[in-house]
Amino acid sequence: MSMAMAASGGDREQKIREVAYMIWMEEGCPTGRDVDHWLKACERIALAEAVPGDAPAKPAAKPAKPKAAAAARPRKASPRR
Repeated sequence: MSMAMAASGGDREQKIREVAYMIWMEEGCPTGRDVDHWLKACERIALAEAVPGDAPAKPAAKPAKPKAAAAARPRKASPRR
């Protein structure tokens, strides 16, 4: 591997590290999500490299998963008096 290729790979890894850090900060610094953040950073950088200038800096946010509403749970019947 040439020195230029090694530097390029190192630059790419540093960029991934920086983007993963930004993702981690955006998500409130959760623990145990480092691999997810690394993979998201790789994806963002790959998209940006595939179409320079046209790729968004950040993909559109996914809609939040709806939480089970408390009203959807059946209530216990109160005893009759």
